[in-house]
Order: sequence, then structure tokens, then C-alpha cells
Amino acid sequence: MSRYMRSNIKINSFADLIAPDDKEVNEIPLEDLHEFKDHPFKVLDDDKMKELVESV
Repeated sequence: MSRYMRSNIKINSFADLIAPDDKEVNEIPLEDLHEFKDHPFKVLDDDKMKELVESV
């Protein structure tokens, strides 16, 4: 297990993800980050994406 993972974290609501009660900030060295290969999220550069970009 990574030294940055805590098994005692409990998330009860979406708000807990945005503003947890403990306000703890963990700094992670860049060299400890890695890409998530084969992740299920894909960005398609199609007509719908172009419409979204134009709307923003």
C-alpha cells in the first residue's frame, strides 16, 4: 500500500470530497504520481466536444 493511502478514510457525502472536516493537505512528490493506464474515461474530440468547447 502506498504510504499516502489511509484505510481509515470515510466519505459520507460528496461534500466530504470537496471540503473534508479535517482540512488536511497532503503533499505528494511528483515522482510518486503515475498515469492510470487503461482508465475507463475517454475524451473524444468529436462534434459534441466541439459544441461543448464553443458553449464555454
